[in-house]
Amino acid sequence: MSPRPAILFSALLVVLLPYYFYIDSAKVHEIQVADQKQANLLDLNGVEGITLSRSKQTIHFQKTADGKLFEVTAPSGAFVPQDLMTALSGLFLKTEEVEIVADSGDSSQYGLEHPVTVAEVTSPGRAAPVRISFGSENPTHTAIYAKLDGSPKIFLLGLDMKYYQDLIFEWLEGKQGKPKA
Repeated sequence: MSPRPAILFSALLVVLLPYYFYIDSAKVHEIQVADQKQANLLDLNGVEGITLSRSKQTIHFQKTADGKLFEVTAPSGAFVPQDLMTALSGLFLKTEEVEIVADSGDSSQYGLEHPVTVAEVTSPGRAAPVRISFGSENPTHTAIYAKLDGSPKIFLLGLDMKYYQDLIFEWLEGKQGKPKA
């Protein structure tokens, strides 16, 4: 057997290894930082409470004193299952923008001039709640348009956010939790 392949592979290793460490690894780090920024769209350390407003209805739920569960505080006497409130708060913690569709401009074409739902999320360590407006679904019905207060960007979020909000309002309206006849 010839030593030529071993010499060739050793030479490639000597040439490509510095390339990876000095050039390619910097690109990998940039991609990881970009992914991390996208993963933390709302930059929340946790969720203490959420207020959802739709039409003339508003519901607010927040963590109990022990910090383990959520309770509906407004309107009084309303009921929403614990797992539904926990699921929605988890979505806000893991919110990732799907795609930025506009950096500014007319928000009415996205249903944001009169938003379908407005959410205010309070988080530990933040003085003011994060306010996010939800508009209409995109044409393919795979995501909803959203906009953070204070930001000109309009972006898409997954439909799971809309789905959980719809379920919470159904519980508030008494359309859920009734035995079927």
